[in-house]
Amino acid sequence: MGRLGGLAVLNLEGIFARYANPAEVLERIVSASQDEATRIIQSIYGEPIKEHLIHERIQEIKKGGSTVVVSSIPQRAERFAQIAQEAGADVFVVQSTVTTARHIASEYTPLDFRKLKSHLAIPLIVGNCVTYEACLELMATGVDALLIGVGPGAACTSREVLGVGVPTTSRPAATSGS
Repeated sequence: MGRLGGLAVLNLEGIFARYANPAEVLERIVSASQDEATRIIQSIYGEPIKEHLIHERIQEIKKGGSTVVVSSIPQRAERFAQIAQEAGADVFVVQSTVTTARHIASEYTPLDFRKLKSHLAIPLIVGNCVTYEACLELMATGVDALLIGVGPGAACTSREVLGVGVPTTSRPAATSGS
């Protein structure tokens, strides 16, 4: 992706951080029937995340000459951000379906974005943020950038609210037999 001018984000909770040879896992999924693929995908995430693989993947991307952007969910962000920074990542992303600076939880300690940012020397991007107030609160924590909106699921209104989308006149017309 980087060689083509793009910027990819490596999910530190995906198969690349769980399996030494993720190509084998991907091949199992691709070559399976739809029912088998679903079962395989469900089973592969039972494999634990291996911190040494996070280091290895970041180094592989670095050696390829690309900017290294990695992400995790808020519950693992403190640990993974430190690992990623030590391994040479260029940017760390904390991503959840909907993010707020005032998250309340009863079964775990919510992530403190201000504290996380104070321990990072690399840029911190946070998202997804869906309201004006939440954006202001997250900006006040000192994060470097925000991911705005959710979507493009059926219940997503971000495009309509923000006025972003594909004009209906530019969509190809349906033809009979298609």
